[in-house]
Amino acid sequence: MSVQSLAGTEVLPERHVPGDLAMWCFILAELAVFGVFFLVYGVYRLRQPVLFAEGQSHLALLLPTLNTLLLIAGSACMVAAVKRLAENRQRA
Repeated sequence: MSVQSLAGTEVLPERHVPGDLAMWCFILAELAVFGVFFLVYGVYRLRQPVLFAEGQSHLALLLPTLNTLLLIAGSACMVAAVKRLAENRQRA
């Protein structure tokens, strides 16, 4: 949506990224850190495949699987709650 100025030229509204610049810098820094961690993990996994296979053989799967399912269920509940709130159905 544009606004006409007194001279008759079209003036576009100022566009900006929502949120604080410091928060965006923090998010980008976190992405960079995690990216470096995944890169280092991948490099070491390629260089030491036997070591990683040995470590994986000692991992238990029951507790991590249960934790993952609980996280997914909690996320699904939050999505449902936000959707109901957007529909103005607080009692649902």
